[in-house]
Amino acid sequence: MPPCRYMPLETLQHLADLAGAGATVLFEKSFPADVPGWGDLPQRRERFRALIAILQRTPKAAPPASNGPVRCFLGGRGEVRIGEDLPGLLKDIPVKQERLVENSGLAFLRR
Repeated sequence: MPPCRYMPLETLQHLADLAGAGATVLFEKSFPADVPGWGDLPQRRERFRALIAILQRTPKAAPPASNGPVRCFLGGRGEVRIGEDLPGLLKDIPVKQERLVENSGLAFLRR
């Protein structure tokens, strides 16, 4: 997840579900701070904070190869990582990198 201040409760719930099912969920810089909108704000905020607490409840040692500080948490069968350096976050997980971009200067979006 790129840095963001607000995130819908449903999105955070889905990310927590993914981590619980075995996925590695990455947050660049930090968790979001709050939910957007005014409707049912106290109830949504309470649930949002509860989900963040669940995602942070089981700390795990950061991988040794990561660049910069990385905080890791177990999220069910998966894990949640937070760090400043996105390439460092991606280093220890099995994500295919596009080699074409490295030395050619090309940029693209995969759809």
